[in-house]
Amino acid sequence: MELTRSEQIILKFFATHSGATLYESEIAKSIQISVGSANQSLKELSKKEMVSLEKRGNMNFYSLNLDNPLVRQFKITQTIS
Repeated sequence: MELTRSEQIILKFFATHSGATLYESEIAKSIQISVGSANQSLKELSKKEMVSLEKRGNMNFYSLNLDNPLVRQFKITQTIS
């Protein structure tokens, strides 16, 4: 599975903030990418089941999907390096 650069950056961010549930603009601001880029990347990561999406009203909140074996392995790799 190939990931874009923005998707990789988002996953790295979540690997160090694995318990966090954040709104997409909070994520974009934290990793210094545009909200549009964050939105697109988060949608793709959600489709790939690497992040979980929780809708609250008209807001989308995302968190790392630790039920996904690839995500768990990625998190371990990030912790080691």
